[in-house]
Amino acid sequence: MKKWPDIAGEAGTATCIVVTATWLKPDFNTAGLHPPGDLAYRCDRTDGRIGGGSLRLVAEHVTQAAITILGTKNIQSTGYLLKQPHSAVAVVCTYCSPWSSTEEDDQFMAHLRQVAGQANRVLRLGDLNAPEVDWLTENPPPAAS
Repeated sequence: MKKWPDIAGEAGTATCIVVTATWLKPDFNTAGLHPPGDLAYRCDRTDGRIGGGSLRLVAEHVTQAAITILGTKNIQSTGYLLKQPHSAVAVVCTYCSPWSSTEEDDQFMAHLRQVAGQANRVLRLGDLNAPEVDWLTENPPPAAS
């Protein structure tokens, strides 16, 4: 959290802030680190390894609902629905390790499909470590590991 003052200074009065690769542990309290009036939601690694994690801050005046968190050994994802009178936008913040398994990748894609079913639009943010994924077919190319 050494960079938090820089992030907070750049964000100003942002409605939403997302951070990936937070390196936070479940016992770390973020209260007081983020702007007053923001709600913090996060998914940390729980297996003792360093790295990973995702965090999102949303201004409490925004009409929102939390969505299911996906937390595996190598993928940490959190998100929320921004609710408008006639639509909903899902915002998903995810950290995917480059060492995620095929099973974890499948869980992540199922998670995104489930979230997409709750919203008119989905905004995916994060460090996916997947530069070669074809998001239209939901598959990596044969040479990708």
